[in-house]
Amino acid sequence: MYDKSILSNSSRGEKSVLSKKGANSMSVLQSLGQGMCLDFHSVVDETLAQALRLFRNEPKWQGRSGAYFCVSDATTGIAFFTVLIGGLPIDMADVGLVFCQEKARRLASHPDHVASWESRDENTKQYGGAIRCGNYILSLSGLPELGDEAVMLAVADAFLKIKKNLRDTIAAQSKNPYWPSLRLCMGLAA
Repeated sequence: MYDKSILSNSSRGEKSVLSKKGANSMSVLQSLGQGMCLDFHSVVDETLAQALRLFRNEPKWQGRSGAYFCVSDATTGIAFFTVLIGGLPIDMADVGLVFCQEKARRLASHPDHVASWESRDENTKQYGGAIRCGNYILSLSGLPELGDEAVMLAVADAFLKIKKNLRDTIAAQSKNPYWPSLRLCMGLAA
């Protein structure tokens, strides 16, 4: 496991909203069983912890301690499962949830896109951080934008066995600076 002290409060000493494993944080439709949701939770939890440790000295990562994660239907964008992993400052909790689900819905509305990066628009606060994996869209919000994407690439590789060429295409499109280091740290194939 990992040092939970980095997840309990932000570096600015703000109050945080914390998730608890298995504590009413899951919304499951029939297409995902509870076991699969717990597996997703565990993989995202460990990947997020690795990323937070790996990039803790990067300026954009200062004060980051968690993120919202959701799994959505790739056609409709409807979230099957949404959970807070780690903690977010209270003032970011609602925004993180909204952004996480918005990224997935937006990606679903662009069936020819493989990542929300392709339709990002900073002027309308639409960011990258969601990726398409077969019948699912994986989305994360709470890290720097490309950190969200890198964690989702690692989760997709570890959990859904995303094809290497799709994974590499997504990372190349956004010129993701975090992906190479996170991939190596997680022991994922080049």
